[in-house]
Amino acid sequence: DYVESVLLDERLSLNINVIYDFLVTYFPKVAPQVLSDNTCQLMETLVNTLGKTLPTTDLTTAAYKLNGELRALSLVYSVELPVVPPPDLLAILNKLQARILEETEESPNKKR
Repeated sequence: DYVESVLLDERLSLNINVIYDFLVTYFPKVAPQVLSDNTCQLMETLVNTLGKTLPTTDLTTAAYKLNGELRALSLVYSVELPVVPPPDLLAILNKLQARILEETEESPNKKR
């Protein structure tokens, strides 16, 4: 129940390294019980929402939430079960990486 709760409702807690490290170790053991249709559907919804909102998201203010969601996705899609990520996940992650690089390479004067 705890693992499912974290994935469904408490993804921000994945930013706490102790919790994330615990789940990296423990999640593969309980994945068959946790990865219900509801959980898998939520992960797919996260990917779709990320893809739709990425162009307008202020990465600076959304970084904490975004990191928790990306960690949840990495947990779910790292297990050896037949959980297939949405086909556009890689393209969305590449766009996110490009946005992050673009924003971090801007000089402080340009950001003002």
